[in-house]
Amino acid sequence: IVAHNLAALGCKVGFISRIGDDPMGRVALDQLGIAGLDISRVKRIASPAYTGITVTLQRAPWRNMLTSPGTIAEVSFEDLDFEYLADSRHFHFSSYFLQKKLQPHVPEIFARLKSAGLTISVDTNDDPDGTWQGVDELLPYVDVLMPNAHEARTIARKDDLEAAVACLAAQVPVVVVKQGDAGAFAQKGKERFTSPAVAVAVVDAVGAGDSFNAGFLSQYVKGADLPSCLRMGNL
Repeated sequence: IVAHNLAALGCKVGFISRIGDDPMGRVALDQLGIAGLDISRVKRIASPAYTGITVTLQRAPWRNMLTSPGTIAEVSFEDLDFEYLADSRHFHFSSYFLQKKLQPHVPEIFARLKSAGLTISVDTNDDPDGTWQGVDELLPYVDVLMPNAHEARTIARKDDLEAAVACLAAQVPVVVVKQGDAGAFAQKGKERFTSPAVAVAVVDAVGAGDSFNAGFLSQYVKGADLPSCLRMGNL
């Protein structure tokens, strides 16, 4: 979703992953291709491998997300083309906890990309196991951390959101916290920037956080100020 929507906003985007050679994989690749992404580094894996899929069960005031990880968990360090990755300005990493095979190598990946001059953003998403292990090792390399309020508290191991943000902002240059209909804010050191949510009739919140990430990053890579990045994320 992040990659697709970044491309829809006019950014030049490459995407690396594994995908099953099945109907779901073909649908996903078709849509990414239509959006204008470079999908040449996506590896199609023959049966019995299958494309990961998530089913969302919406209920007030929360939702359950059931994921069968498929090839998501099989993306490996060897799948990455570092010459290709380094030929860019920015690297965004999503779903840290679902990428089981890649997890042990993520600090090395980030270190190599930082040495190549890239900026890095991370949206860990939720941890189905509830352990939240390994994120601390990533933070020294991250330029923009993009959690929601729950994830921010959990990553920082703080019950209070403000305490969590202060903890994370001491380690990461920019911490962006998504708060649903309360909008979003960015913390840069001691500076706080806020942006209200756009008033709309909500139909389906699936992908809202990833869409925010795409809007924010589409401006961040152009050197825009944080209020402009937040505003585009909310739009």
